[in-house]
Amino acid sequence: MFKALLILSIVTVWVVQAQPIQKQKLRFKLSAKGIPDKDDIGTTDPYVELYYTEDGSSKEHKFGRSATISDNENPVWGDVFEFDYDRSKGQRWHFKIKDHDNLREDDTVGKAWVIVDDYVDKGQTYTANLHKKGTITVQSLDPVTQTTPQVVLVNHGGQVVQAVVQPTPQVVQPGVATVVQPGVPTVVQPQTVVQPGVQTIVQPQQVVIVQPQKLRFQLSARGLDDLDLIGTTDAYVKAFFTDDVTRLESQFGRTAPINDSENPSWSETLEFDYIKGKKQRWHFQVLDQDDNRRDDEVGDAFIDVDDYVSKGENAVLKLKKGQLIVKRL
Repeated sequence: MFKALLILSIVTVWVVQAQPIQKQKLRFKLSAKGIPDKDDIGTTDPYVELYYTEDGSSKEHKFGRSATISDNENPVWGDVFEFDYDRSKGQRWHFKIKDHDNLREDDTVGKAWVIVDDYVDKGQTYTANLHKKGTITVQSLDPVTQTTPQVVLVNHGGQVVQAVVQPTPQVVQPGVATVVQPGVPTVVQPQTVVQPGVQTIVQPQQVVIVQPQKLRFQLSARGLDDLDLIGTTDAYVKAFFTDDVTRLESQFGRTAPINDSENPSWSETLEFDYIKGKKQRWHFQVLDQDDNRRDDEVGDAFIDVDDYVSKGENAVLKLKKGQLIVKRL
């Protein structure tokens, strides 16, 4: 009679998880669409000036300017811009589009702010809304790639096998509250108690892909403060958000202005990717459009998105004067 001999093969695994880019020389071109036309004769002759800030400072540093394109509200600039990106510095771009004029000071026809981390993380093309009308697009000229992880397997016989795999999934323990990132594979680790000398079968790990919930809503206001000397407020709203990771506000929506109304109802449908437990917070900035000077700030309103979702379809937020209503669709 022979005794069965159980030999266990030991597998050692080293995992290097993919990391986001920390530093890189960025090269890109710019284009714009729907620039406002302020010229009495012909159309806008646009050029763009490029500035950046770091570490939350308001001090701007200029790092580029494009050539001027004549009579074009949808310019595609051929200039190549370079920027030294460093994730640790919280960098932010400020693009100022101006209309060249030989007889007077150049008008600013569009402004946009971009968090450079967002541009790097989201891919090769990034489009941002201009502050009044139109958009500006940043088009990368070089690949923006993340570090590729590797898994090295060593069996008991000493043979080494290498394989390139996707980023390591997040491991979630049962019964433990965990914030799961959207679109990232998540492994729910089974709870298994192993007794010495007892054969134990471990069930396969379950992979769960968590997608964000799409929130759709419209905005209206009541009793806005009238800041115009002639007529009434021409109000529009910019929508921003922060979360438990984002250090600076990111704009995710903007309405068109409604002329001469202290009780506007904007027709635009705004969309937002909601993730429960991520501590997301909305900031709505209501402004009064003015063609001859800087737009006035009518009021600001803030709300935690978890609270908005839990309390129902509508939220009424206080402004400096009046109210902003968020109506869920």
